[in-house]
Amino acid sequence: MPKTIVEGNLRFTFDDAWSVTKLDDCPFFRDRLMPMQLTGAVDFLALRRPAALYFIEVKDYRGSAIELKNSEKMCDADALFLQVARKSKDSVACIAGAARVLNDAFWSQCADVLRKLQSVVKVVFWLEFDLGRRALGRNPEWIRQEILSRAKTQANVLKSRLNWLTKAVVVTSQAISVGELPGVSVENLARAGQR
Repeated sequence: MPKTIVEGNLRFTFDDAWSVTKLDDCPFFRDRLMPMQLTGAVDFLALRRPAALYFIEVKDYRGSAIELKNSEKMCDADALFLQVARKSKDSVACIAGAARVLNDAFWSQCADVLRKLQSVVKVVFWLEFDLGRRALGRNPEWIRQEILSRAKTQANVLKSRLNWLTKAVVVTSQAISVGELPGVSVENLARAGQR
């Protein structure tokens, strides 16, 4: 049965090939890791059969600047890509701890995928943003290409911080997604783009 998860202004629907959890709602993460200061996690941890593990972080900056709010920053020079890299690191710790402590098939499977070199481990940063006034009067293909260019730049920086985990790192959005999350549909909620 498909699973639907709402994150911010987006609704993600995962088909039956996926097992997915929202880490902020996971009791192990919330009760054991969150009490430690400066600990975060990606929004979703998802297994796709037969052997693929996805770390999915979602940010929706439509209608605002793409930057961390002061409440999200760990230090003055903090950046969005550093936050995603740290959340991925902390999510690996969550997998290791949960697989060790809990008698739960999901966490055991996540740990197994991490251990096997032939398995797919992918970090997907789903980043919705608009180009503001730069997009006024531009055709949709120009907008798409501009978003694609910015996403590639963000992905290259993020890859350099996550090369210890995987080379499969992508930054995407509804405007440019081309199968980074097979079997997943993403829809805007009515409030999308509003602040």
